[in-house]
Amino acid sequence: MRITQQYRANRQLLCILTCVFVLGAAAPSTWNRIARSETAAEPSAGSSEPRLVRLPPITAVRRPEQGEATHRVAKKTAPHEELFSVPQLVSRYPDSGILPKQLLPARSPETIDVRPFDGAWQQPDALLERLNALTTEQATLPWVGEAYQLVEQLGPALVSGADAAAAILGRLDELTSQAAPLAETLPERPMARKVRRAGHALKRRLDIWRHVAELGTPVSNLAEPDSVDAATLLAHLERYERTRLAGDAKQLAEDRLALAVSADEARRRLAEHLDLHYRNANLRIAVTDDLMNRLMPDRRPQDAAVSETILGAPVRGRSRTTTDLSVRLLPEAQRVRLALEVTGKVSSVTSSNRGPATFYNNSTARYIARKPLEIDVRGIHLSPTQVDVSNNTQLRDVRTNLDGIPLVGPLAKGVARRQHEQQHAAALRESRLKIADRARKQIDAEVDAQLGELSRRLHQRLFGPMETLGLEPTVISAQTTPRRAIMRLRLAGEDQLGGNTPRPMAPSDSVLSFQIHETAMNNAIEGMALGGKSLTLTELARHVAERLHRDEPWEIGPANKNVTITFAKQNAVTVRCRNGRVELTLSIARLRKRRRSWKDFQVRAVYRPEVDGRSAELVRDGIIHFTGNRMSTTSQIALRGVFAKVFSKTRPIALTPERLVTDKKLAALAVTQFAIADGWIGVAYGPRRTDRIAVLADN
Repeated sequence: MRITQQYRANRQLLCILTCVFVLGAAAPSTWNRIARSETAAEPSAGSSEPRLVRLPPITAVRRPEQGEATHRVAKKTAPHEELFSVPQLVSRYPDSGILPKQLLPARSPETIDVRPFDGAWQQPDALLERLNALTTEQATLPWVGEAYQLVEQLGPALVSGADAAAAILGRLDELTSQAAPLAETLPERPMARKVRRAGHALKRRLDIWRHVAELGTPVSNLAEPDSVDAATLLAHLERYERTRLAGDAKQLAEDRLALAVSADEARRRLAEHLDLHYRNANLRIAVTDDLMNRLMPDRRPQDAAVSETILGAPVRGRSRTTTDLSVRLLPEAQRVRLALEVTGKVSSVTSSNRGPATFYNNSTARYIARKPLEIDVRGIHLSPTQVDVSNNTQLRDVRTNLDGIPLVGPLAKGVARRQHEQQHAAALRESRLKIADRARKQIDAEVDAQLGELSRRLHQRLFGPMETLGLEPTVISAQTTPRRAIMRLRLAGEDQLGGNTPRPMAPSDSVLSFQIHETAMNNAIEGMALGGKSLTLTELARHVAERLHRDEPWEIGPANKNVTITFAKQNAVTVRCRNGRVELTLSIARLRKRRRSWKDFQVRAVYRPEVDGRSAELVRDGIIHFTGNRMSTTSQIALRGVFAKVFSKTRPIALTPERLVTDKKLAALAVTQFAIADGWIGVAYGPRRTDRIAVLADN
């Protein structure tokens, strides 16, 4: 009997284990492979694989008032009513008694008014994939494990509109605040960067989810002609997060516009948060006063004749003027302001005639002329020049027409000296005014000439192309510190997106750094209006040159002059910046070359970062790839011959101004960062050091 009972027990155990194995093998996600031990538990002895518990759905429970902390809320209905206690909402995983793991002391989540969400929930697959990539490290597993499972549980909770949705949103809010401190504890910088980016990816969605939860009823129920419902919005958002295509970006931007003109205040708030997270700056530039001053032109001493009138007396002689030109940053919290400063010294040897006496003077004047200016997307705005002058004059000798007459000559000299001393202060004041006026006119003339040329170049190379491409540069933030001027811009039309991912952080000793997001480039490409166009390669080169106000970007060989390209109507050209590479993809509806033609395919060229001296360049990496319509090897060879000139290996794409590369004053500088990651290209210049090289592939 005992053997039979033991056999039955073993058989039941075997059946249970078999079911567990089959269910585990049939699980669709690799996540189930790692979610097997409780959050607070350590890995079992002899196991090095990170593990955690598969938590049950989170619930919100009312904490008992007795013996527990409560929030005291004042009722405002009548002044005589007393305060009353409201039990605090606590997140808890049922049947396990486990509270969400705390890496830091939790802060109280905001009160969230969750309403039933009757749309179709869009699972954030791109976010879950990003989180799943962090599960290989024991240090990140508690944080990422809980975040992953709560994101999975949020959709069903929002649809039901239960208290659990508010609890999940509150706990996810806490987890986003823990991402950056967790990254600081990680010894490996690549993993730390991945944690920060995952926290940012969660945060930007969380803010949208919270406002969607407060909406409840889909927007379309308001019968607004241009409305978009919340479910459609989430679908468009996650599709853009997954593809990063310009067409999907445009759809999300149009959703924001529809919400922005809604009659409902909650929907307008949602549009504002979409603008905040998905239309952020996509270009940032930071430059130090050190670099500006290195680029200031050297000034040689100037010798000139003196011909002035001081206190009605003519003054003649020679002068030597030495000047230094420099830049001083004027600290401002929300603007870029600086001043051009001219520090001058004027040394003069002069003589002046007053009646029978001639006075011989040595004089020295020092002045500082400041020209404040402000820089924004509209150009350079000048303020009046300010000049401070200090001067001193020494009387070297006095001669009179009576010097040869005994007694009278010395007496006449004495009278002349006394008169000179009496008029000395007035003469200095008039001299200071003349020097200040001359310095003011000089700096105004030089600034007008220099800034006029600068404005011309900026319009030709920057503002003109932006206007042609339909971009609307907007200052998101600007700041001037005692050492650095910083400007964050959004280059996008109203129906386009901006940056939405964290940019690469430049080294702290950078004298110049800039980061550009792929949306800036894709928005500019969209402004070229290539979708659906049919152009020969010659016409295409001319079209691109005209839109960018530049020379034609490639040469057309005789064999390709008769090639005609018809671009796809959507996503004709797309730029992606990721994993240390820049990918440029052309979507082509049809390409004709003589009697041959190819339809519905994509051309993809990959560029890698490369540093050549002080030049940061993008160089084509590997072969040109073709995808889409089935192509024979012969067809691919023929098409590579067409695009080899367009994506030439011998013509790298330079990202830095020519002067940074050629100016001898900058010989001590080097490229200290060249990062391509998460949609951004980041380049920085700093002091050249043998123990540091540029980061060429920041994954």
